[in-house]
Amino acid sequence: MWNQLLPDLTAFYTNCRLINQFNANDLQYLDAAFHDIDTIWNKNFTKIEKVKYIMLSEAPLWGNLGKYIYNPIITNCSSFFWCSVLLYALNQKGLVPTTNLKTNADLVDELNNLGFLIVDVSPYALNTVNTSMNYPQLSHRQGNNYFNLIDPTLSVFFDDKLKKIIPKIPEEGVKIFYRYKRVENCLGNSINTRLSIYSLSILPPPLNNISLQGGSIDKNKLAKII
Repeated sequence: MWNQLLPDLTAFYTNCRLINQFNANDLQYLDAAFHDIDTIWNKNFTKIEKVKYIMLSEAPLWGNLGKYIYNPIITNCSSFFWCSVLLYALNQKGLVPTTNLKTNADLVDELNNLGFLIVDVSPYALNTVNTSMNYPQLSHRQGNNYFNLIDPTLSVFFDDKLKKIIPKIPEEGVKIFYRYKRVENCLGNSINTRLSIYSLSILPPPLNNISLQGGSIDKNKLAKII
């Protein structure tokens, strides 16, 4: 799949006048990160029997420490998904967690048990250290750079995820929502188009995204979803 993505990625860096940085640093990092993250996601996916919830995210920060919720070497929860947020949502529903919900491993186990799957829409693990561009930066630039980077990948990367997920969706369906408003605002129409191919759709407002200002999750919205 990486070879399918590479031409558009190279063209994007060229258009942004960053091709020298791409060839010198970014390419090697993005290539390795893509394959590592893909392997980890697929391994975790096998642990989910039925996919009842899909949270559409952006891409892992990854970097030198492998920052990714599904990476088993990560011990602590983060603002991406605090353990306390899930605990609150479970308590609101009268559900008892099967773990202590103290570590990232506990969080992932609980999410897997719920049939809760995190799907990144972008294959590129951009950050402020390892790459010469990052997502907040791209989303604030003129010229739809955020859209132009990710949109060409959806029919390859995002569709591949959807094809794997479809057989695991139960008869009662799946609830799909965004982690970040930025993803929805920049790519919502394109993602809706991809989802509609599989007769899937985003939850209607106000549960279409669970983002809070500042980057955390709206625990009350999450509680209503699960």
